[in-house]
Formats: sequence, C-alpha cells, structure tokens
Amino acid sequence: MIEKFLEKILIQPFLKKITEKIQRKCGIEDEEVNQKRKKLEKEDPDVFGFSDYLKSLDWVFPINCFNTLKKCKLPFEYFNVLTRTVFSIYQTIEKQMENREDQVSNQLISGDDFLSIFIYLICHSDINNLQTITEFMVSYSDPSEFANETGYYLTTFCTAVEFIKNQ
Repeated sequence: MIEKFLEKILIQPFLKKITEKIQRKCGIEDEEVNQKRKKLEKEDPDVFGFSDYLKSLDWVFPINCFNTLKKCKLPFEYFNVLTRTVFSIYQTIEKQMENREDQVSNQLISGDDFLSIFIYLICHSDINNLQTITEFMVSYSDPSEFANETGYYLTTFCTAVEFIKNQ
C-alpha cells in the first residue's frame, strides 16, 4: 500500500520523462524482440518446450490478461498484471484439466513448464515494447519486490523476454 503511494508521488510526476528515456535506450531492442516474438508466434507449441499435457490447453485467458500490461504506468501496476497473469495460468490449467480422467489432472507445473508458458504467452500477446517494460520494472521497482513471489514473476518475465531476444 505504501509502495503504491510512494510510486504515485515519486515516479508519476516524472513518468513521461522516464518513459521517453527508457524508450530511447530500448527502442531498437524493442523492435528486435517484437520481430522475433512475431516469428515465434507462428511456431507450433512443441517449440516452446511444454510438457505434453499442457500442449492442448487454450491459453486465450492468460494471453488476454497479459495484454493488459499495455495499460500499466507504474511498477506496482505491472506487478499486479504479472500476478494476475500467473493466477490466470493456474486457473486455465485447473479448469481445463478437471475433466480429464488421466492422472495428469493433479500434476504440478514445473519451473521449466512455467517459463515455457510465459514465453508462449508473450509471443502470442500484442505487447510491442517488452524490453522497455522490463527495463522500467527492474529500474524503478521497490527492491524488496525482488525477494518475494512477485520478484519470481518478474524474473520469469525478464528471462522469457531475454529468451525471445536471443532467438
């Protein structure tokens, strides 16, 4: 709660200048990542390294949730979207697996699968400034956020963007 208040007081008045500076720094990388993202979007789910039981799931709900990053302005808003996206991933898996009769329905998601899902979501999103977003979040977030659950989500997001960038 206090972090939100501080971000609004300390970052929001300078948000336009901060955003312009980061966009100048990351603009070329944003274009490169976006081109690679669009190329990967056309690939078969096998390319992303999903476990077999995840390949056939419908990821529209988490993709739509992730796309709300476009509306974010402050770090806490980005973290909220990442957290909602993660919950939407688990909801998607739970709802679509509950009617399965095989033993996979109670399977947990491994860290590898979680990263693969995030890469898939990013590639199927319509976010065009991924490098700018990661730079902004890492640079202007409360460092204490990195040591908790949302920090893990940020790390996964940054790793997914880095993976796409290196394709």
